[in-house]
Amino acid sequence: MTMYFHQKESILFLRNINSWIMTKPFVYNIGKYYGEFTPGNLVFNANLQEFAQQVSYLCTLAANGEMTVQDVYQEIEKSWQQLKLSKKELLDKTKFTTED
Repeated sequence: MTMYFHQKESILFLRNINSWIMTKPFVYNIGKYYGEFTPGNLVFNANLQEFAQQVSYLCTLAANGEMTVQDVYQEIEKSWQQLKLSKKELLDKTKFTTED
């Protein structure tokens, strides 16, 4: 299940970051973020880490013969498109607005 966050969701994400991290099914530790702190950067970093984790899982499934290489490629392509959309919405916009 892919959970990419975009501009509106990122405000909610930041407000509930502790509970979100505790309920997110990460197998690997989430790496610390050392970049410039902005809401968009932080959320995109989480999306990027999730993408990397998904690619790792998919490659393992292909290596074990549980998925075909073509299916894995299609899933990675789908996740990549979602990550690109996330980048566009979070990092390519100059203004970050909140709705009350």
